[in-house]
Amino acid sequence: MVAGLLRVRQALENNLVPVLLVCLVAALLGGYLTYTTHVEPGVETEQFQESSWSSTTDFTHRAPVTGNTSVFSDGAVLRDRSTYFVDVMPVVNGSFEYTYRATEGGTLDIDSEQTVVLRSVGERDGTTLEYWQMEEPLATGGASDVEPGETETFSFSLDVAGQMAAADDIEQELGGTPGSVELLVVSEFVISGVLNGESITQEYTYETRVSVEGNIYQFEETGSYEESGRQLAEREVEATYGPLRSTAGPLLAVLGVLGGVAVVAGRHRGTLSVSQTEREWLAYRATYREYEEWISTGHVADTALPLSRVTLDSLDGLVDVAIDSNRRVIHDRERGRHLVVVDETLYTYDPPASPSRPDTSLAVSEETTQQSSPAGSTGDSTADELSSHTATDADERSDTEAATGDSVTQRDSGADTPEEGSDSPETDPDE
Repeated sequence: MVAGLLRVRQALENNLVPVLLVCLVAALLGGYLTYTTHVEPGVETEQFQESSWSSTTDFTHRAPVTGNTSVFSDGAVLRDRSTYFVDVMPVVNGSFEYTYRATEGGTLDIDSEQTVVLRSVGERDGTTLEYWQMEEPLATGGASDVEPGETETFSFSLDVAGQMAAADDIEQELGGTPGSVELLVVSEFVISGVLNGESITQEYTYETRVSVEGNIYQFEETGSYEESGRQLAEREVEATYGPLRSTAGPLLAVLGVLGGVAVVAGRHRGTLSVSQTEREWLAYRATYREYEEWISTGHVADTALPLSRVTLDSLDGLVDVAIDSNRRVIHDRERGRHLVVVDETLYTYDPPASPSRPDTSLAVSEETTQQSSPAGSTGDSTADELSSHTATDADERSDTEAATGDSVTQRDSGADTPEEGSDSPETDPDE
């Protein structure tokens, strides 16, 4: 935790201008979004349905009976049957009934034309082939100044027996075709006039197929044909925005202002400044983690300390000594320092004091001196001399396994390796 806070402070101190610029941009952007969303949202153009219309064209059919039969009387008219008989009902009459509705009224002119199409078609590789075709007009009609709700009827008469006889004649003339004969009634309507206050011209085409099989024929498509539409208009309304922009603008502005104020106040009061001691401790911590595989936690007995001693200025220098001599660095917690014993020479490094707690090197030094020397005894033994140079941080913890040797008490480094930013006194070697 302490290391994390120090890194944050160091990053802020080293990047003060870019951080302030980010806060300024965030505040300005948030202010702009807030103003354009809540104060002056502006206008936007939207379309709305001003009026609408719909039309319906109903198709009906009927066939009169010619000649007396056991089931049908001569002159009887059969309406909207699913099937008719060619011999008894050779002619069929059809009607289209047109009506329309408009929300704002209208006046329309209607022109209609019905055409019979006789043709022979086939299919090859999924493509429809037309072998021959013959067209013949059936009827034309028209109506003027038709008001909404009025119904206009357009009728035609189709001689089915005559059309099929014509198809037989054409087939004989051509020597026969591989296709099948189709009979269609094509109806075209042209609608023009004023509809809901607007001038319109619309064209509709409907195809009604007549299926003939032997002596029976029927209309395949019957019922109603429906059309509809609407007239759109534009209007300007106040612009609206989604919840993301509505909340992001004020939030961004507040965060930008508060962040900038906090950074400036921290700089002015010195709370963002990182002292030289704290920088040295951060550098030591980084070095420790970089070389933790060469460092073991343990305690070197006083009797194992050689007389010759070399004090190094950095932990990486001590690690270099350990690597060159194929030794391990011992993190002696009791003495608060790092040691490497090479033959008759003791190499030491005293880590900087942790900024999270006071310097306890003096207390540790006195305690170590009292434990290593009998009461009232004097001398310049190596143990007493080493105790007088105890480390500035007696409570540091190691992250690696202990060094080997009869005079060194070791522990597994894996149990002492702290997570980044941990303040646990059992696991953090730097506090």
